[in-house]
Amino acid sequence: MTTGYSATYPLLSTGKFHAPSDSPIKPEIDASLVNETLKCRGGIDLQGIKIIGPLNLTNCFLNNPVLFIDCDIEHLDATDATFNNVLDLTGSRIRGDLVLLGVSAKNMIKLENTHISENLSLLNCRISSGLPARRMIVCGEADVRELTIGSSADFTDAIFEKNAIFSNARIELTFDIKQTLFCSEANFDSVQAFAFKADKSHF
Repeated sequence: MTTGYSATYPLLSTGKFHAPSDSPIKPEIDASLVNETLKCRGGIDLQGIKIIGPLNLTNCFLNNPVLFIDCDIEHLDATDATFNNVLDLTGSRIRGDLVLLGVSAKNMIKLENTHISENLSLLNCRISSGLPARRMIVCGEADVRELTIGSSADFTDAIFEKNAIFSNARIELTFDIKQTLFCSEANFDSVQAFAFKADKSHF
């Protein structure tokens, strides 16, 4: 049962809805409406919204920015999706998995202050621009194998509570894991980067 108020009309008409900053309860939107809007408009702009149900962006081709700022998301699967603009999940809470397996991103993927309650997959994800993920928290497994980034990856102050596998990742510029907390195994085999910023305990 939902408890917030509906944001359906402005989403359908504009593809954009920002919750009032003083709202004590996040407005709620059904995931099916979000999925439909993304497919019809090629992007979305949500801030401070609770999404009811899993988001399915698998194999989507999205030309416009996809913004979920400070949102509450049940689960997001974007396997093999193409983002021609930014994917921004800054400050959002993913209560299930965040699956970006095989994603092609022509701009940034932003995960700063994102809280992922289950698993993160960036396996074989290709990002033309950067991956800012400062202060990200991943409570489950993190599979970052074969990640390719045309700029920098910044995991400063991030927390990985379970295994984090970065093997065979390729970062064109800086790979920053300074002050990153790895609570379990972290694997950096065959990672390639122009520059590393890391604490000595990581290697």
